[in-house]
Amino acid sequence: MSGRLLSGVCAAAVAVLTLSPAAPAGADTAPLAPTPPTVSADLLPAPQIDGVAWAQVVSGNRVYVAGRFSTARPFGAAPGVGTVARANLLAYDLTTGALVSSWAPRLNGQGLGLAVSPDGTRVYVTGEFTQVNGVARYRVAALSASTGALVSTWRPSLNYRARPIVVTADTVYVGGQFTVAANQPRSRVAAFSPVDGTLKPFRADADGEVFALALPPASGRLVLGGRFTTLNGVATYGLGAVAPATGANLPMPANEVVRNGGPNAAIYSLSADARRVYGTGYVFGTGGNFEGTFAASATTGELSWVNGCLGDTYSSVPIGSALYSVGHAHNCGAIGAFPEQSPRAFQRAMASTVTPAADGRTNGTGPFAGRAAAESLHWLPTVAAGSFTGQNQAAWSVTGTRDYVLLGGEFPRVNGVAQQGLARFAVSAIAPDKQGPRTPGPVPTVTPGTRGVVRVSWTATWDRDNRRLTYEVLRGSTVVGTLRVDTAWWNTPTLQVTDTAAAPGSTQGYRVRVKDAFGNTVTGAPVSVVVPS
Repeated sequence: MSGRLLSGVCAAAVAVLTLSPAAPAGADTAPLAPTPPTVSADLLPAPQIDGVAWAQVVSGNRVYVAGRFSTARPFGAAPGVGTVARANLLAYDLTTGALVSSWAPRLNGQGLGLAVSPDGTRVYVTGEFTQVNGVARYRVAALSASTGALVSTWRPSLNYRARPIVVTADTVYVGGQFTVAANQPRSRVAAFSPVDGTLKPFRADADGEVFALALPPASGRLVLGGRFTTLNGVATYGLGAVAPATGANLPMPANEVVRNGGPNAAIYSLSADARRVYGTGYVFGTGGNFEGTFAASATTGELSWVNGCLGDTYSSVPIGSALYSVGHAHNCGAIGAFPEQSPRAFQRAMASTVTPAADGRTNGTGPFAGRAAAESLHWLPTVAAGSFTGQNQAAWSVTGTRDYVLLGGEFPRVNGVAQQGLARFAVSAIAPDKQGPRTPGPVPTVTPGTRGVVRVSWTATWDRDNRRLTYEVLRGSTVVGTLRVDTAWWNTPTLQVTDTAAAPGSTQGYRVRVKDAFGNTVTGAPVSVVVPS
Protein backbone atom coordinates (compact mmCIF):
# COMPACT_ATOMS: atom_id res chain seq x y z
CA MET A 1 0.00 0.00 0.00
CA SER A 2 1.51 3.31 -1.01
CA GLY A 3 1.39 6.46 1.05
CA ARG A 4 -1.55 8.76 0.32
CA LEU A 5 -2.12 12.50 0.68
CA LEU A 6 -5.41 12.76 2.58
CA SER A 7 -5.62 16.49 3.18
CA GLY A 8 -3.94 19.46 1.63
CA VAL A 9 -2.90 22.73 3.23
CA CYS A 10 -4.51 26.04 3.95
CA ALA A 11 -5.30 28.36 1.06
CA ALA A 12 -2.07 30.26 1.51
CA ALA A 13 0.22 27.30 0.82
CA VAL A 14 0.81 24.42 -1.57
CA ALA A 15 1.88 20.95 -0.42
CA VAL A 16 4.17 18.69 -2.44
CA LEU A 17 4.59 15.07 -1.29
CA THR A 18 7.54 12.96 -2.44
CA LEU A 19 7.34 9.26 -1.54
CA SER A 20 10.14 6.72 -1.48
CA PRO A 21 9.47 3.50 -3.44
CA ALA A 22 9.12 1.11 -0.48
CA ALA A 23 5.51 0.63 0.66
CA PRO A 24 4.70 1.22 4.33
CA ALA A 25 3.05 -1.29 6.62
CA GLY A 26 -0.70 -1.71 6.50
CA ALA A 27 -2.66 -1.44 9.73
CA ASP A 28 -1.97 -0.09 13.21
CA THR A 29 -3.74 0.71 16.48
CA ALA A 30 -6.04 3.14 14.65
CA PRO A 31 -6.18 1.76 11.11
CA LEU A 32 -8.38 2.61 8.17
CA ALA A 33 -10.93 -0.10 7.40
CA PRO A 34 -10.81 -2.92 6.43
CA THR A 35 -7.36 -3.59 7.89
CA PRO A 36 -7.51 -4.93 11.47
CA PRO A 37 -6.10 -3.06 14.48
CA THR A 38 -3.10 -4.33 16.39
CA VAL A 39 -2.17 -4.04 20.04
CA SER A 40 -0.34 -0.92 21.10
CA ALA A 41 3.45 -0.88 21.13
CA ASP A 42 3.42 0.53 24.68
CA LEU A 43 5.54 -1.62 27.00
CA LEU A 44 3.48 -2.60 30.06
CA PRO A 45 4.82 -3.86 33.42
CA ALA A 46 5.95 -7.50 33.59
CA PRO A 47 8.53 -9.38 35.67
CA GLN A 48 12.13 -9.62 34.49
CA ILE A 49 14.36 -12.70 34.45
CA ASP A 50 18.11 -13.26 34.45
CA GLY A 51 18.17 -15.74 31.56
CA VAL A 52 15.90 -16.81 28.71
CA ALA A 53 12.18 -17.59 28.48
CA TRP A 54 11.49 -20.34 25.95
CA ALA A 55 7.75 -20.89 26.41
CA GLN A 56 4.65 -19.14 27.76
CA VAL A 57 1.03 -20.13 28.21
CA VAL A 58 -1.96 -18.17 29.52
CA SER A 59 -4.69 -19.66 31.68
CA GLY A 60 -7.32 -17.37 33.13
CA ASN A 61 -5.53 -14.38 34.59
CA ARG A 62 -2.15 -16.09 34.89
CA VAL A 63 0.79 -16.27 32.53
CA TYR A 64 3.07 -19.27 33.07
CA VAL A 65 6.66 -19.05 31.82
CA ALA A 66 9.33 -21.72 31.33
CA GLY A 67 12.96 -21.31 30.36
CA ARG A 68 16.44 -21.15 31.81
CA PHE A 69 16.67 -18.60 34.62
CA SER A 70 17.34 -18.52 38.35
CA THR A 71 15.78 -15.24 39.52
CA ALA A 72 12.96 -12.86 38.77
CA ARG A 73 12.71 -9.17 39.62
CA PRO A 74 10.07 -6.44 39.26
CA PHE A 75 9.42 -4.24 36.26
CA GLY A 76 11.87 -1.35 36.26
CA ALA A 77 14.34 -2.99 38.65
CA ALA A 78 18.01 -3.17 37.69
CA PRO A 79 19.75 -6.57 37.70
CA GLY A 80 20.23 -7.76 41.27
CA VAL A 81 17.60 -5.42 42.72
CA GLY A 82 14.45 -6.89 44.26
CA THR A 83 15.24 -10.38 43.02
CA VAL A 84 13.53 -13.57 44.16
CA ALA A 85 14.54 -17.13 43.36
CA ARG A 86 12.81 -18.85 40.45
CA ALA A 87 14.18 -22.14 39.08
CA ASN A 88 13.24 -22.13 35.37
CA LEU A 89 9.51 -21.57 36.01
CA LEU A 90 7.38 -18.62 37.12
CA ALA A 91 3.90 -17.17 36.87
CA TYR A 92 2.67 -13.59 36.71
CA ASP A 93 -0.63 -11.73 36.62
CA LEU A 94 -1.86 -11.07 33.09
CA THR A 95 -3.56 -7.75 33.85
CA THR A 96 -1.04 -6.22 36.27
CA GLY A 97 2.24 -7.86 35.31
CA ALA A 98 2.97 -8.66 38.96
CA LEU A 99 4.86 -11.85 39.81
CA VAL A 100 2.71 -14.54 41.47
CA SER A 101 4.64 -15.09 44.68
CA SER A 102 2.78 -18.29 45.62
CA TRP A 103 3.69 -20.19 42.43
CA ALA A 104 7.34 -21.21 42.47
CA PRO A 105 7.94 -24.82 41.37
CA ARG A 106 11.55 -25.81 40.65
CA LEU A 107 13.14 -27.54 37.66
CA ASN A 108 16.76 -28.72 37.78
CA GLY A 109 17.10 -28.17 34.02
CA GLN A 110 15.61 -25.78 31.53
CA GLY A 111 11.93 -25.84 30.63
CA LEU A 112 11.14 -25.78 26.90
CA GLY A 113 7.38 -26.28 26.55
CA LEU A 114 4.17 -25.51 28.43
CA ALA A 115 0.48 -26.40 28.17
CA VAL A 116 -2.53 -26.10 30.45
CA SER A 117 -5.17 -28.80 30.87
CA PRO A 118 -8.60 -28.00 29.39
CA ASP A 119 -10.08 -27.59 32.87
CA GLY A 120 -7.28 -25.19 33.89
CA THR A 121 -6.18 -27.19 36.92
CA ARG A 122 -2.82 -28.44 35.63
CA VAL A 123 0.24 -26.93 33.99
CA TYR A 124 2.28 -29.41 31.96
CA VAL A 125 5.96 -28.67 31.36
CA THR A 126 8.60 -30.24 29.12
CA GLY A 127 12.34 -29.70 28.82
CA GLU A 128 15.69 -31.12 29.83
CA PHE A 129 15.09 -31.55 33.57
CA THR A 130 15.29 -34.74 35.60
CA GLN A 131 13.82 -33.37 38.83
CA VAL A 132 10.78 -31.24 39.67
CA ASN A 133 10.52 -29.85 43.19
CA GLY A 134 13.30 -32.25 44.13
CA VAL A 135 11.42 -35.33 42.87
CA ALA A 136 12.54 -37.41 39.89
CA ARG A 137 10.70 -36.53 36.69
CA TYR A 138 12.24 -37.13 33.30
CA ARG A 139 11.64 -34.29 30.79
CA VAL A 140 7.87 -34.05 31.27
CA ALA A 141 5.74 -33.34 34.36
CA ALA A 142 2.39 -32.02 35.55
CA LEU A 143 1.98 -29.30 38.19
CA SER A 144 -0.91 -27.77 40.06
CA ALA A 145 -1.90 -24.59 38.26
CA SER A 146 -2.82 -22.95 41.57
CA THR A 147 0.06 -23.99 43.86
CA GLY A 148 2.88 -25.36 41.68
CA ALA A 149 2.84 -28.68 43.55
CA LEU A 150 3.92 -31.72 41.54
CA VAL A 151 1.07 -34.01 40.47
CA SER A 152 2.40 -37.19 42.03
CA THR A 153 0.10 -39.58 40.16
CA TRP A 154 1.27 -38.45 36.71
CA ARG A 155 4.82 -39.61 36.00
CA PRO A 156 5.64 -40.62 32.41
CA SER A 157 9.29 -40.48 31.37
CA LEU A 158 11.32 -39.67 28.26
CA ASN A 159 14.94 -40.56 27.60
CA TYR A 160 15.93 -37.21 26.07
CA ARG A 161 14.87 -33.63 25.46
CA ALA A 162 11.15 -32.80 25.09
CA ARG A 163 9.85 -29.58 23.55
CA PRO A 164 6.24 -29.05 22.33
CA ILE A 165 3.25 -30.29 24.29
CA VAL A 166 -0.45 -30.28 23.44
CA VAL A 167 -3.11 -31.35 25.92
CA THR A 168 -6.71 -32.45 25.33
CA ALA A 169 -9.29 -33.93 27.65
CA ASP A 170 -8.06 -37.44 26.89
CA THR A 171 -4.47 -37.18 25.58
CA VAL A 172 -1.18 -35.42 26.28
CA TYR A 173 0.95 -35.22 23.12
CA VAL A 174 4.68 -34.52 23.46
CA GLY A 175 7.37 -33.95 20.84
CA GLY A 176 11.13 -33.55 21.02
CA GLN A 177 14.34 -35.46 20.42
CA PHE A 178 13.62 -38.53 22.58
CA THR A 179 13.50 -42.10 21.24
CA VAL A 180 12.08 -43.88 24.30
CA ALA A 181 8.90 -43.04 26.22
CA ALA A 182 7.87 -44.95 29.33
CA ASN A 183 10.51 -47.57 28.42
CA GLN A 184 8.88 -48.14 25.04
CA PRO A 185 10.21 -47.09 21.62
CA ARG A 186 8.74 -43.78 20.49
CA SER A 187 10.68 -41.69 18.01
CA ARG A 188 10.32 -37.96 18.77
CA VAL A 189 6.53 -38.07 19.38
CA ALA A 190 4.52 -39.77 22.11
CA ALA A 191 1.03 -39.66 23.59
CA PHE A 192 0.07 -40.22 27.24
CA SER A 193 -3.09 -40.51 29.26
CA PRO A 194 -3.77 -37.31 31.24
CA VAL A 195 -5.26 -39.45 34.03
CA ASP A 196 -2.33 -41.65 35.04
CA GLY A 197 0.40 -40.93 32.47
CA THR A 198 0.29 -44.33 30.80
CA LEU A 199 1.71 -44.47 27.29
CA LYS A 200 -0.87 -44.67 24.51
CA PRO A 201 -0.51 -46.87 21.39
CA PHE A 202 -0.37 -43.73 19.20
CA ARG A 203 2.71 -43.90 16.89
CA ALA A 204 3.97 -41.10 14.64
CA ASP A 205 7.69 -41.79 14.48
CA ALA A 206 9.87 -38.99 13.06
CA ASP A 207 13.51 -39.32 11.99
CA GLY A 208 14.48 -35.90 13.31
CA GLU A 209 13.61 -33.62 16.21
CA VAL A 210 10.02 -32.42 16.51
CA PHE A 211 9.94 -28.74 17.42
CA ALA A 212 6.23 -28.04 17.14
CA LEU A 213 2.76 -29.57 17.55
CA ALA A 214 -0.66 -28.07 16.85
CA LEU A 215 -4.15 -29.53 17.16
CA PRO A 216 -6.68 -27.21 15.47
CA PRO A 217 -10.13 -27.49 17.07
CA ALA A 218 -12.43 -30.07 15.46
CA SER A 219 -9.99 -30.60 12.59
CA GLY A 220 -9.24 -34.27 13.14
CA ARG A 221 -5.55 -33.52 12.53
CA LEU A 222 -2.44 -33.26 14.71
CA VAL A 223 0.12 -31.18 12.83
CA LEU A 224 3.86 -31.65 13.43
CA GLY A 225 6.80 -29.42 12.58
CA GLY A 226 10.53 -29.92 12.99
CA ARG A 227 13.70 -30.97 11.27
CA PHE A 228 12.51 -34.48 10.35
CA THR A 229 12.48 -35.71 6.75
CA THR A 230 10.31 -38.80 7.25
CA LEU A 231 7.20 -39.47 9.33
CA ASN A 232 6.24 -43.09 9.94
CA GLY A 233 8.84 -43.97 7.32
CA VAL A 234 7.19 -41.81 4.64
CA ALA A 235 9.04 -38.86 3.11
CA THR A 236 7.71 -35.81 4.96
CA TYR A 237 9.94 -32.79 4.86
CA GLY A 238 9.67 -30.86 8.13
CA LEU A 239 5.88 -30.48 8.17
CA GLY A 240 3.29 -33.21 8.44
CA ALA A 241 -0.09 -34.22 9.81
CA VAL A 242 -1.33 -37.38 11.51
CA ALA A 243 -4.53 -38.80 12.92
CA PRO A 244 -4.77 -37.82 16.61
CA ALA A 245 -5.96 -41.26 17.70
CA THR A 246 -3.49 -43.48 15.86
CA GLY A 247 -0.65 -41.32 14.49
CA ALA A 248 -1.31 -42.49 10.94
CA ASN A 249 -0.15 -40.07 8.26
CA LEU A 250 -2.62 -37.60 6.75
CA PRO A 251 -2.12 -35.35 3.72
CA MET A 252 -0.36 -32.02 4.36
CA PRO A 253 -0.05 -30.40 0.91
CA ALA A 254 1.56 -27.25 2.34
CA ASN A 255 4.78 -29.22 2.81
CA GLU A 256 5.15 -29.45 -0.95
CA VAL A 257 5.72 -25.66 -0.98
CA VAL A 258 7.18 -24.85 2.46
CA ARG A 259 10.13 -27.22 2.78
CA ASN A 260 12.43 -27.13 5.82
CA GLY A 261 14.15 -30.22 7.19
CA GLY A 262 17.41 -31.93 8.02
CA PRO A 263 20.21 -30.71 10.30
CA ASN A 264 20.19 -27.06 9.15
CA ALA A 265 16.51 -26.18 8.76
CA ALA A 266 13.18 -26.77 10.48
CA ILE A 267 9.61 -25.71 10.92
CA TYR A 268 10.24 -24.17 14.33
CA SER A 269 6.76 -23.42 15.66
CA LEU A 270 3.09 -24.10 14.98
CA SER A 271 -0.04 -22.44 16.29
CA ALA A 272 -3.67 -22.74 15.27
CA ASP A 273 -7.16 -21.36 15.36
CA ALA A 274 -10.39 -22.96 14.17
CA ARG A 275 -9.63 -22.33 10.48
CA ARG A 276 -5.86 -22.38 10.02
CA VAL A 277 -2.52 -23.71 11.19
CA TYR A 278 0.26 -21.09 11.30
CA GLY A 279 3.94 -21.97 11.07
CA THR A 280 7.37 -20.36 11.32
CA GLY A 281 10.79 -21.60 10.31
CA TYR A 282 14.53 -21.21 10.15
CA VAL A 283 17.28 -22.10 7.70
CA PHE A 284 20.99 -22.05 8.44
CA GLY A 285 22.86 -22.70 5.23
CA THR A 286 21.07 -25.39 3.21
CA GLY A 287 18.13 -27.70 3.76
CA GLY A 288 15.18 -25.34 3.49
CA ASN A 289 13.46 -22.52 1.65
CA PHE A 290 11.44 -20.85 4.41
CA GLU A 291 12.20 -18.37 7.22
CA GLY A 292 8.98 -16.37 7.60
CA THR A 293 5.37 -17.27 8.40
CA PHE A 294 2.72 -19.32 6.61
CA ALA A 295 -0.89 -20.41 7.06
CA ALA A 296 -2.52 -23.66 5.93
CA SER A 297 -6.07 -24.96 6.13
CA ALA A 298 -6.74 -26.65 9.45
CA THR A 299 -8.81 -29.37 7.81
CA THR A 300 -7.02 -30.06 4.51
CA GLY A 301 -3.44 -28.86 5.03
CA GLU A 302 -3.61 -26.80 1.81
CA LEU A 303 -1.42 -23.69 1.85
CA SER A 304 -3.42 -20.50 2.37
CA TRP A 305 -0.61 -17.96 2.19
CA VAL A 306 3.11 -17.62 2.83
CA ASN A 307 5.15 -14.56 3.73
CA GLY A 308 8.60 -15.09 2.27
CA CYS A 309 10.49 -12.79 4.62
CA LEU A 310 14.18 -13.47 5.20
CA GLY A 311 15.41 -13.92 8.75
CA ASP A 312 14.50 -16.83 11.05
CA THR A 313 11.09 -16.71 12.74
CA TYR A 314 10.71 -18.57 16.03
CA SER A 315 7.10 -18.25 17.14
CA SER A 316 3.71 -16.93 16.06
CA VAL A 317 0.22 -16.68 17.53
CA PRO A 318 -3.12 -15.75 15.96
CA ILE A 319 -5.12 -13.25 18.00
CA GLY A 320 -8.33 -12.14 16.34
CA SER A 321 -7.51 -10.96 12.83
CA ALA A 322 -3.78 -10.51 13.45
CA LEU A 323 -0.89 -12.98 13.53
CA TYR A 324 1.95 -11.84 15.81
CA SER A 325 5.42 -13.27 15.27
CA VAL A 326 8.94 -12.97 16.66
CA GLY A 327 12.36 -13.71 15.22
CA HIS A 328 14.93 -11.61 13.38
CA ALA A 329 13.35 -10.71 10.04
CA HIS A 330 15.62 -8.47 7.97
CA ASN A 331 14.03 -8.47 4.52
CA CYS A 332 10.28 -8.58 3.83
CA GLY A 333 10.57 -6.81 0.50
CA ALA A 334 9.05 -9.82 -1.27
CA ILE A 335 5.67 -9.01 0.32
CA GLY A 336 5.84 -5.22 0.02
CA ALA A 337 7.16 -4.49 3.52
CA PHE A 338 10.68 -3.54 4.61
CA PRO A 339 13.50 -4.32 2.17
CA GLU A 340 17.06 -5.29 3.08
CA GLN A 341 18.94 -2.41 4.69
CA SER A 342 22.62 -1.55 4.74
CA PRO A 343 23.78 -1.93 7.43
CA ARG A 344 21.33 -4.76 8.09
CA ALA A 345 18.37 -3.90 10.32
CA PHE A 346 16.08 -6.38 12.09
CA GLN A 347 12.41 -6.24 13.00
CA ARG A 348 12.27 -8.73 15.87
CA ALA A 349 8.53 -8.52 16.61
CA MET A 350 5.88 -7.92 13.96
CA ALA A 351 2.36 -8.73 12.81
CA SER A 352 0.36 -9.62 9.72
CA THR A 353 -3.21 -10.48 8.85
CA VAL A 354 -4.28 -14.08 9.44
CA THR A 355 -5.84 -14.16 5.97
CA PRO A 356 -4.37 -13.44 2.54
CA ALA A 357 -4.04 -9.69 1.95
CA ALA A 358 -7.27 -8.04 0.85
CA ASP A 359 -5.49 -6.36 -2.07
CA GLY A 360 -4.53 -9.74 -3.52
CA ARG A 361 -0.80 -9.20 -3.16
CA THR A 362 1.58 -12.06 -3.81
CA ASN A 363 5.22 -12.73 -3.06
CA GLY A 364 7.09 -10.73 -5.66
CA THR A 365 10.40 -12.55 -5.47
CA GLY A 366 12.05 -15.57 -3.89
CA PRO A 367 11.00 -19.22 -3.67
CA PHE A 368 7.33 -18.29 -3.17
CA ALA A 369 7.01 -15.79 -6.03
CA GLY A 370 3.42 -15.57 -7.21
CA ARG A 371 1.93 -17.19 -4.10
CA ALA A 372 -0.56 -15.35 -1.93
CA ALA A 373 0.86 -13.29 0.94
CA ALA A 374 -0.67 -11.86 4.10
CA GLU A 375 -0.65 -8.10 4.68
CA SER A 376 2.01 -6.76 7.01
CA LEU A 377 0.50 -4.74 9.85
CA HIS A 378 2.02 -1.70 11.46
CA TRP A 379 3.11 -3.06 14.83
CA LEU A 380 6.81 -2.28 15.13
CA PRO A 381 8.13 -2.44 18.71
CA THR A 382 11.88 -2.23 19.07
CA VAL A 383 13.17 -5.37 20.81
CA ALA A 384 16.91 -5.54 21.48
CA ALA A 385 18.98 -8.68 20.96
CA GLY A 386 20.32 -10.37 24.07
CA SER A 387 23.46 -12.32 24.86
CA PHE A 388 22.36 -15.01 27.33
CA THR A 389 22.20 -17.92 24.88
CA GLY A 390 25.05 -16.64 22.72
CA GLN A 391 22.77 -16.65 19.68
CA ASN A 392 22.25 -12.88 19.49
CA GLN A 393 18.44 -13.18 19.55
CA ALA A 394 15.66 -11.24 21.26
CA ALA A 395 12.23 -12.89 21.64
CA TRP A 396 11.81 -16.65 21.20
CA SER A 397 8.14 -16.95 22.13
CA VAL A 398 4.93 -14.99 21.55
CA THR A 399 1.48 -15.76 22.93
CA GLY A 400 -1.50 -13.81 24.14
CA THR A 401 -5.23 -13.35 24.56
CA ARG A 402 -7.92 -11.20 23.00
CA ASP A 403 -6.50 -8.19 24.89
CA TYR A 404 -2.79 -8.90 25.37
CA VAL A 405 0.31 -9.91 23.42
CA LEU A 406 3.18 -11.40 25.44
CA LEU A 407 6.82 -11.87 24.44
CA GLY A 408 9.37 -14.15 26.07
CA GLY A 409 13.06 -14.45 25.28
CA GLU A 410 16.44 -13.07 26.22
CA PHE A 411 16.10 -9.41 25.21
CA PRO A 412 17.52 -6.76 27.57
CA ARG A 413 15.43 -3.80 26.34
CA VAL A 414 12.12 -3.01 24.66
CA ASN A 415 11.57 0.35 22.95
CA GLY A 416 14.82 1.49 24.51
CA VAL A 417 13.60 0.74 28.07
CA ALA A 418 15.44 -1.80 30.21
CA GLN A 419 13.21 -4.88 30.45
CA GLN A 420 14.78 -8.33 30.49
CA GLY A 421 13.21 -11.47 29.11
CA LEU A 422 9.45 -10.80 29.32
CA ALA A 423 7.26 -8.12 27.71
CA ARG A 424 3.56 -7.35 27.79
CA PHE A 425 1.46 -5.29 25.35
CA ALA A 426 -2.28 -4.54 25.26
CA VAL A 427 -5.02 -3.41 22.92
CA SER A 428 -5.44 0.32 22.54
CA ALA A 429 -8.52 0.51 24.78
CA ILE A 430 -6.51 -0.51 27.87
CA ALA A 431 -3.04 0.71 26.86
CA PRO A 432 -1.56 4.15 27.57
CA ASP A 433 -1.32 4.81 23.79
CA LYS A 434 1.80 6.90 24.37
CA GLN A 435 4.02 5.51 21.62
CA GLY A 436 4.07 8.63 19.47
CA PRO A 437 6.11 9.88 16.52
CA ARG A 438 9.80 9.19 16.95
CA THR A 439 11.86 11.95 18.52
CA PRO A 440 13.42 14.37 17.90
CA GLY A 441 10.93 16.04 15.60
CA PRO A 442 11.87 16.83 12.01
CA VAL A 443 14.06 19.87 11.42
CA PRO A 444 13.05 21.52 8.15
CA THR A 445 15.15 22.80 5.30
CA VAL A 446 13.83 26.26 4.38
CA THR A 447 14.52 27.55 0.86
CA PRO A 448 13.59 31.08 -0.35
CA GLY A 449 11.83 31.18 -3.72
CA THR A 450 10.49 34.10 -5.66
CA ARG A 451 8.89 37.15 -4.00
CA GLY A 452 6.90 36.07 -0.93
CA VAL A 453 7.51 32.33 -1.54
CA VAL A 454 9.26 29.98 0.90
CA ARG A 455 9.65 26.23 0.40
CA VAL A 456 9.78 24.11 3.57
CA SER A 457 10.94 20.50 3.22
CA TRP A 458 11.81 17.80 5.76
CA THR A 459 12.35 14.08 6.19
CA ALA A 460 9.29 12.28 7.54
CA THR A 461 9.44 10.40 10.82
CA TRP A 462 7.57 7.25 11.93
CA ASP A 463 5.61 5.77 14.82
CA ARG A 464 5.82 2.25 16.28
CA ASP A 465 2.06 1.61 16.18
CA ASN A 466 0.46 4.28 13.93
CA ARG A 467 1.33 4.33 10.26
CA ARG A 468 -0.58 7.51 9.42
CA LEU A 469 0.87 10.70 10.90
CA THR A 470 -0.21 14.32 10.57
CA TYR A 471 2.47 16.90 9.75
CA GLU A 472 1.83 20.60 10.35
CA VAL A 473 4.19 23.30 9.12
CA LEU A 474 4.14 26.34 11.38
CA ARG A 475 5.29 29.83 10.55
CA GLY A 476 5.61 31.20 14.07
CA SER A 477 2.34 29.96 15.58
CA THR A 478 0.41 29.87 12.30
CA VAL A 479 -0.20 26.56 10.55
CA VAL A 480 0.61 27.13 6.89
CA GLY A 481 0.41 23.56 5.64
CA THR A 482 -0.87 20.13 6.71
CA LEU A 483 -0.03 16.70 5.32
CA ARG A 484 -1.26 13.27 6.40
CA VAL A 485 1.17 10.59 5.28
CA ASP A 486 1.77 6.84 5.82
CA THR A 487 5.31 6.05 6.98
CA ALA A 488 7.37 3.30 8.62
CA TRP A 489 10.99 3.08 9.75
CA TRP A 490 12.08 1.96 6.29
CA ASN A 491 9.91 4.49 4.46
CA THR A 492 10.49 8.08 5.61
CA PRO A 493 10.03 10.19 2.46
CA THR A 494 10.93 13.81 1.85
CA LEU A 495 7.91 16.04 2.33
CA GLN A 496 7.44 19.65 1.24
CA VAL A 497 5.12 22.58 1.79
CA THR A 498 5.31 25.89 -0.13
CA ASP A 499 4.26 28.99 1.81
CA THR A 500 3.04 31.86 -0.36
CA ALA A 501 1.54 34.07 2.37
CA ALA A 502 4.58 35.30 4.32
CA ALA A 503 5.26 39.03 4.25
CA PRO A 504 8.05 39.83 1.72
CA GLY A 505 11.20 41.04 3.42
CA SER A 506 10.20 39.69 6.84
CA THR A 507 12.21 37.20 8.87
CA GLN A 508 10.21 34.10 9.68
CA GLY A 509 10.78 30.93 11.71
CA TYR A 510 9.41 27.60 10.46
CA ARG A 511 8.82 24.43 12.49
CA VAL A 512 7.33 21.01 11.74
CA ARG A 513 4.88 19.50 14.23
CA VAL A 514 3.96 15.78 13.98
CA LYS A 515 0.94 14.08 15.60
CA ASP A 516 -0.38 10.54 15.66
CA ALA A 517 -3.97 9.28 15.94
CA PHE A 518 -3.89 9.59 19.76
CA GLY A 519 -2.56 13.15 19.87
CA ASN A 520 1.02 12.28 20.76
CA THR A 521 3.04 15.18 19.36
CA VAL A 522 6.66 16.06 18.66
CA THR A 523 7.85 19.39 17.27
CA GLY A 524 11.18 19.95 15.59
CA ALA A 525 13.52 22.86 16.15
CA PRO A 526 12.74 26.07 14.22
CA VAL A 527 14.68 27.35 11.23
CA SER A 528 14.62 31.05 10.26
CA VAL A 529 14.68 32.62 6.82
CA VAL A 530 14.30 36.06 5.26
CA VAL A 531 11.28 35.98 2.94
CA PRO A 532 12.26 37.17 -0.58
CA SER A 533 11.01 40.65 -1.48
